[in-house]
Amino acid sequence: FLWYDNAMILSNQLKGTLYCVFGVLILTPDSMLLREVQELPNFVVLFYRFITFTVAMVAMTFAIERGNTWRHIKSLGSISIVAGIVWGCSNLTIGYAFQNTAVANVLVINSSNPMFSALFGYIFLNEIPPIRTFVASIVCIGSIVLIFASEIGHGDSNIGGMLASLASSISLGLYFVLIRLVVTADNVDGFEPSMLPCNVIAGFIATVVSFVLAYQDLKGLSAREAAFILTDGLLVLPISFTLLTIGPGMITAPEVSLYTLIETVLGPVWVWLAGFEAPPDFAVYGGAALIFTLAIHSYLGLREDYLKKLIPSSEVSSTEVDDVELAVEGKALEVSEASVVDSSDRRCRDGIIDYEIGD
Repeated sequence: FLWYDNAMILSNQLKGTLYCVFGVLILTPDSMLLREVQELPNFVVLFYRFITFTVAMVAMTFAIERGNTWRHIKSLGSISIVAGIVWGCSNLTIGYAFQNTAVANVLVINSSNPMFSALFGYIFLNEIPPIRTFVASIVCIGSIVLIFASEIGHGDSNIGGMLASLASSISLGLYFVLIRLVVTADNVDGFEPSMLPCNVIAGFIATVVSFVLAYQDLKGLSAREAAFILTDGLLVLPISFTLLTIGPGMITAPEVSLYTLIETVLGPVWVWLAGFEAPPDFAVYGGAALIFTLAIHSYLGLREDYLKKLIPSSEVSSTEVDDVELAVEGKALEVSEASVVDSSDRRCRDGIIDYEIGD
């Protein structure tokens, strides 16, 4: 799956998968870092983390795009700007949801974002995800429900917080689709748009809104609080969001959304390792089911992509894999026979019988 035609070139399917998986893995300590500063008002934390995130994203955009930075900024179209706004809204609503309803309710509702990605992908891109993605989405949602089954409905079940969680899930699904819409569009003069400025827009919006909401509670931070917030805002968020912004240009939005669910499983583990509450009772079983499902889904996606590259003329879908494998076997047999044939006849001896292989 790593190399095609003996060339050391990673496929887009593999690159997109790696970008998203590593992006989510880097994001997983976010819950633990927030828990370390839980004594601060929620919107004060959001303001500090998003203002540092915005500064980091500006620096990262200039570092990555270099001489093309201003060109990318000037080329931002309406869809890119809307994507930034949607991304900012998603971050704000999830923060509000965690503040106003039980964590289990938020995470279970937020796990529906692959379904919204699939819906928006069909509406805006006319992309129909393969069956494996739908099946994986259902299994992953079931796994998350299993993880938090003992906690769902307990604690604060404020309807406003639950609606905010739903809004965050919808926004996240839409954001990945909008990125893919811009990146996969026809480029003018071979200029490929960068979506990194969208993260700057998102950070700016989240910073302004959280500042308005936290203005009366703003205060200086202790050295300990500043260390955790700076780690989150300058390292964890910029790196993870950058990778998650690149991924949708290479794989479908529902696939990206599926990989974000890894954070739901590993986030509580980081919290537990930091000395806070232990993961829910069924976290091991539900987490194992989710990770296994994503591994199988990734394998099938990479295999399907590999077969498409191997036989470009074949239109391969997840329902045609068996036919393609037969074709591949036939092609391999052809190559094997051809490898023993040259301009002169060759002879193979089996016992006392000679066989001739003609051109």
